[in-house]
Amino acid sequence: MAEAASPEATAWAQRAIAARLNAQVVLRASNVPTVVMVGAEDALVSLDEARSAAELGRARLVHVAERGHLLPLEAPDEVTAELVGLADRVAAHHAPHHAPHHAAGAGKGGAAG
Repeated sequence: MAEAASPEATAWAQRAIAARLNAQVVLRASNVPTVVMVGAEDALVSLDEARSAAELGRARLVHVAERGHLLPLEAPDEVTAELVGLADRVAAHHAPHHAPHHAAGAGKGGAAG
């Protein structure tokens, strides 16, 4: 895919990557569930780098076999499954918790009517 990009597009992408802020501070302070996915064949991000990123926050580390750096294109089913799982975990975490229902006066010597 990168081979098909023009030199101008490649240069723009490299400048954009170089100019982005370091997200480590944000990740470390984050209190949100996160997924860090890395392909086993990724030539840009090593498993150790992905593990370090995952350890900064509450991240689930997913190592995808036989895939490279462009996981949404190379492994769309795995990426989708992880994102759906993440959404499910967030929804479960934020679901209203119901206290056990007790009848009025039950267990407190109250008289039933």
